[in-house]
Amino acid sequence: MPGLNLYENMSRLVNVTKVSEDIAARLRKDKKYHLLPIYHLLRMSKLGREATENNGSFRFADHVYAGRPDGTNTVGKIFDRILLNLPSARSFRNRYLYSREELHKVIVERTTQTDPIDILAVPSGLARELFDVAADIQHDESLQKRTTFHFIDLDNEPLSLIRAQADEAGHKIQMYQGDAFEERTYNNKTYDAIVSLGFVDFLNDEEALAFYTMILTKLKPGGKFITSGLLPHKLSDYLMRQFAELHTSYRSRDDLIVLAEAAGYNSFTASTDQYGLQTLLVCTKQT
Repeated sequence: MPGLNLYENMSRLVNVTKVSEDIAARLRKDKKYHLLPIYHLLRMSKLGREATENNGSFRFADHVYAGRPDGTNTVGKIFDRILLNLPSARSFRNRYLYSREELHKVIVERTTQTDPIDILAVPSGLARELFDVAADIQHDESLQKRTTFHFIDLDNEPLSLIRAQADEAGHKIQMYQGDAFEERTYNNKTYDAIVSLGFVDFLNDEEALAFYTMILTKLKPGGKFITSGLLPHKLSDYLMRQFAELHTSYRSRDDLIVLAEAAGYNSFTASTDQYGLQTLLVCTKQT
């Protein structure tokens, strides 16, 4: 997103790239009348509605992660199922499944220790992967007492939903509303694992490098940074640009490795999913 300076404009959510108040009016103005039926069909599905109304909000991501079709009626649910079955959506869900697996590894590696375990999601959204892991360790009282799940987001709405869900489930959490680039947001803590999915997809290279560098300083020795990058799926990219005005920064596996190395990470693994769209990057801070 050229021109966006997160250090000066911290009130803006980086995934908000929509500029038109009325997408249908913009399509008519551009004489793209053939796209209007598709637009209205998209809005009948939950995924399409979140994309077009809220520019790919945290609810959009969580809906893909959950993978359960929904819509305003039967047609909307059917179309939602079609969207969720696109390679781009399946690949999008892979990053959630992968991060959940990596968090399990972090917990397992520390099972025999006695030190506190701190896991952070930034920006968190609804952080479904953290809640999955929290539920999995509830059978182990000692591990549950040692583990705190932390959430950082600039938007207070997902944090409020997280608080309600955590209170109901009895999970031990801490939340911080603030900008991911602000030192004070991290509450002077370091973490065993930090998860950030999709955030750098809305940052230019300079901003992404600054974020990677910040995260390195917030990891405990041996801590892991779990993140992702994506490449375009032609149809999905077209739909998102036309109907949601959602513009992302695409990066390959090699692009993410360059960023990680420039930020100071010297131990990492990068793998591409079976669709060739998502790169999953895990960086480990050396002890």
